[in-house]
Amino acid sequence: MAFPVELYQPVVGYVRDRVTLRNLLLASRCLNVEAEWSLYFKFEHVHNAQTQVLFLQRVIDCPRVARYVNSYRFEIDWRTNLDSDHIFWKLLPQALHAMGSLKILQFRTHGGMPINGLLDGCTFQLEYCHWHCHSDEMQMQAFLQTQRKLKCLSLGGWDTSFSAPSNHSEQPDLREVTGCYGVIHAFLPGRDITHVRWVPDLDDPWDVNTGLDAAGLAPAFQKLKFLKLGGYFMRPHLCSISEHLTSLVFLELMGYDKV
Repeated sequence: MAFPVELYQPVVGYVRDRVTLRNLLLASRCLNVEAEWSLYFKFEHVHNAQTQVLFLQRVIDCPRVARYVNSYRFEIDWRTNLDSDHIFWKLLPQALHAMGSLKILQFRTHGGMPINGLLDGCTFQLEYCHWHCHSDEMQMQAFLQTQRKLKCLSLGGWDTSFSAPSNHSEQPDLREVTGCYGVIHAFLPGRDITHVRWVPDLDDPWDVNTGLDAAGLAPAFQKLKFLKLGGYFMRPHLCSISEHLTSLVFLELMGYDKV
């Protein structure tokens, strides 16, 4: 008796191992389509350089496969040997341009170094953007103006001299923001942000005397329902902002503050 076609996806959907999915794709004509979709729908935290190159090349060569990609997450670290002249850097912008259905993007270069121009010309509309390359404010300013379906934004490093995209109505669904004070100061005012993960940077202010604009951020703080405050570096004392947290439901404090 033939296996019902409508059951292919639920069966293959439980397979998480990429080697198994690849074997299914090659071994079964019946399961080929579902296995290929599952193999490319999420490509996350793969630190093997050769696997990264093969994935990007396939996405570039096959528009059908490129449309499958919903999530691409890759934070480069010591596990991945990608020199500046590695073919990965040539393929990555081409592949990102091809991923027209991408909804989730998480990327960080080794050490958080900036990477200019990588997102230029991309047509996808992200819902989740986690970009932790430092000193990319100008690039991200231009890119974020094109992202109208954004719901969650996480940025690593943001100089306070750079503003967020000025037209708030172009991102009506943005509710979650993660980053240092520069990110908080740029993206909270005028928006309906309810969830914040505030991760202080080394040079962040810790009170009004060092540049913390608590009064200016007060209307935005009053909308917060969820706040995680703190990280590796010193954070502001909760007393600096507590009077404005009138709608807060969840609070988590990490690290140490300025006494």
